[in-house]
Amino acid sequence: MADLPAVIEQYGLDEPFFVQYSTWIRQVFSGNLGWSVVVGMSVWDAIWYFLPPTLELAIFATPLIILMGIFLGTKAAAHKDKPIDHGTRVLAIFGWSLPTFWFGLILLMIFYGFFRGLLPPGRLSIQMDLVVNSADFIRYTHINTIDAILNLNGPVLLDALKHIILPVITLAVVQVAFIMRF
Repeated sequence: MADLPAVIEQYGLDEPFFVQYSTWIRQVFSGNLGWSVVVGMSVWDAIWYFLPPTLELAIFATPLIILMGIFLGTKAAAHKDKPIDHGTRVLAIFGWSLPTFWFGLILLMIFYGFFRGLLPPGRLSIQMDLVVNSADFIRYTHINTIDAILNLNGPVLLDALKHIILPVITLAVVQVAFIMRF
């Protein structure tokens, strides 16, 4: 606790709010986004580190979300007040109200725990991670599926696809429910 006043002075927390805010804005515009305690690196580095997996998830989830949402929404609209309309309404309410993190954990428990690793967590298995990080594998984009295709490496591609199925389903359920009712 003896260091608390030193920390307050070091970070300017004893300054008025508008001075703290202007200092923060200056730092953001100069490229200093701060430090992420969660991932243990600067925020700027964390953005670049996590951007490829995020793009990979978006590449696979977006077409599924759009196609399934439009298909189910069109079916519901074409069959107004019929069983398919009521069924899609229930699915939409269920999907939209479902916490994504909880649904992801349930899927993980089912497909990784109950079915003994059928759809495992992570981006790659340990064996394929060693292949990807070897000198023979060239990381063009750091997106595993695209890099596997560019390296003509089928086992890495299949492993990456196996690992991305659950995140895509988890993301798609909530978004399909939104598009379907829209």
